[in-house]
Amino acid sequence: MLKLIALLGLSLMLYGCSFGRPLSKEAKLPKSDETYFIIGVKPSNYKVQIFQGSINNVERFTQNPLKNATFGEVPDKGYVVGRADADTIQAITSVYHEGTGSFISPFFTPCKDGLTPVFSTPGGKVIYLLDVYYENHGGKLKAIYSQNFGRAKKYLEKNYPDLAPALEQGDYSLLKTTLSCDYNVYIPAIQVE
Repeated sequence: MLKLIALLGLSLMLYGCSFGRPLSKEAKLPKSDETYFIIGVKPSNYKVQIFQGSINNVERFTQNPLKNATFGEVPDKGYVVGRADADTIQAITSVYHEGTGSFISPFFTPCKDGLTPVFSTPGGKVIYLLDVYYENHGGKLKAIYSQNFGRAKKYLEKNYPDLAPALEQGDYSLLKTTLSCDYNVYIPAIQVE
């Protein structure tokens, strides 16, 4: 019972925090100590949280518990655009299904065999990573990954015109994590080219 109360308190605290906001649409090119990233996210009522961490010796992402979220919002017109410190490892560590009518939005964590995008942040770059489409399957999250650099660039041209000319394809891997499975989990991912 105490574990459930502590979990509920932590969930409310994380849910209400206002860190990891989207990048301002007036943003200029990133400085050498930061990276701007763009990820396609659909449907629009799925909020992704991205945290910094590292990759351990068995190729699993380990979240840094001392860092606030790098990003934590729903997409704008199908995309999330955020800022991260340069030369770090980042990953989508949880996904919230907003607008379900629940007091606390259902959230999902990639654990066990669930895969999640993990990416590095080269300094001074604007990088597109991938597109992800989420489906809630009765308490489990299915993630379908694909690529569409051209569509991401068009989004930047309309919404972040100063960043669009600098957009590059970023590198990412789909990796397992060391995250706990105390919450709803990912169904092993599907990748579409």
